[in-house]
This record gives sequence, C-alpha cells and structure tokens, in this order.
Amino acid sequence: MSMALWQALVLAVIQGLTEFLPVSSKSHLMVAEKLMGVNVDDFIALAVLLHFGTLLSLIIYYRRDWAEIIGGSFRSGERGRQPRRLLGMLALGTLPVAVVGLLIKDHVEFLYEDLIVAGALWLVTATGLWYADRLGGRKGPAEMRPVDALWVGVAQTLAILPGISRSGSTIFGGLARRFDEQWAPRFAFLLATPAILGATVLKSKDLIQALQQDMVATPWGMYALTCAVSAAVGYVAIALVIRAVRSAKLKYFAVWCAVMGITTLVWGLWVR
Repeated sequence: MSMALWQALVLAVIQGLTEFLPVSSKSHLMVAEKLMGVNVDDFIALAVLLHFGTLLSLIIYYRRDWAEIIGGSFRSGERGRQPRRLLGMLALGTLPVAVVGLLIKDHVEFLYEDLIVAGALWLVTATGLWYADRLGGRKGPAEMRPVDALWVGVAQTLAILPGISRSGSTIFGGLARRFDEQWAPRFAFLLATPAILGATVLKSKDLIQALQQDMVATPWGMYALTCAVSAAVGYVAIALVIRAVRSAKLKYFAVWCAVMGITTLVWGLWVR
C-alpha cells in the first residue's frame, strides 16, 4: 500500500491545524482517512513525523518560555524560584495524562474507528467551547496553585477519547480555574509539549522496528515535507487559538465541532 503526496499533505495540514485548534485532531484525521481510503498508522514514519511537526511548532512558538523555564530553574535564589515553580506546575499537570495514558490508552483505541462515538463526543467538545467564553478570571502564573495545574492536567486526559480536543479541554480547564485569557492558552500549550513529546517517543519505537525491516522503501522526501507543513500550519494554528481566547471567540470553534459532530453521527448511523 502506498500514499500519494497530496494525501500526505492533506493529513499534514489537518494535523497541524487540528492539533492546536480546539476541534479534536484524532477525529478529523479519522474522518479524513476514511474519506481518502488510507490509514496513517500503516505508515509509521509518516505518523511519527506528523506528530514531530506539531511538536516543533510548539517548541518554536514557546522557545523563550522554555528557555526561561529550563534555564531559569538552575538559577539560585529568587531568580530561579518562579521558573522552578512553573516547571513543577507543568510536571504536576502532566502526571494525570501520563498515568491515564499508560493505564487505559490501549483499551480505548477501538473507539477511534467508531464514527458514532466520535460524533457524540464532538458535541461534548462543542458544548464546552460554547460555555468557555463565559469563563475566565485574573489568575496568571504567579497566582495559580498546584490544584489548578492538576485540574488542567485532568482535563487534558479527556483528550485520549475521540472527539475531545486536547487544546479545547485544557483551555476550558484553565478558564474554569479562573485563569486570565492570556495565561489559559499559554499554560495549555506549554502543558501540551511534554504530552506530544511523549506520544512521539512512544510512536518512535514502532518506527525503529519498521525501519529495521525496510528503510530503503520509505519515501523520506515526502515525509520530511509533510513534517515541515505540519509544523508551519501548527505554528499558525497556535496564534489563531490564542487570539480566539483573548477575543472570546471560542464559540466559532464550538459551531464547527457541532456541525462535525452531527454530520459524523448521521454518517455513523447510516453506515452501521
């Protein structure tokens, strides 16, 4: 089985956009794969590089934040206190998804092929996004507490299900904990970095095994291009989400999720 360049590029654009737009990347990829008659998991190198592309866009967009968090954590005294505190908050927020991912991920993967489940949970995402514009407060990095980080981390675990957006659930979680409109998306995307890194590393194990079997036949030029496209589109998507949160326009993504949810539900019932 082979994949055409246009198919790979379509998947790259969808991955880059929907990994960060609060609309569920897994469900969009599932629908696109069914429409195009391909399965990205059959192309391990492509699957890894699509995730790596979005990881790159996160690291590049928040490079100064990560440089300050990691580098500042080694400073002594008061100068290192805030970076170490934020690093601890991110570690605490990452803990739930790490635990839940290891415990139940393999047990819910069958849901990724169920159009009815994806459609129903898409409507859950739509409801949360519609309500999210009414939330928020004045909490920034200095005001957040460990319970806030843990709450957002628990919200991130919901994204293990199809139809539930990682960025949508974590931004909603932050706004529900009264984060302000700047800190909610910033913390959500900082928190997404270790989660996407972990997912990429896990997929890389399968990549190594696949390469040992057939490295020559892998179309590296096409896959490298899709990685670059995924990264570039992802960078733009991050900026769009930040602007949407600041201007209270998450409701527009809610409408999209509602349309996709209803359409996918009807499709799933039709083919069942």
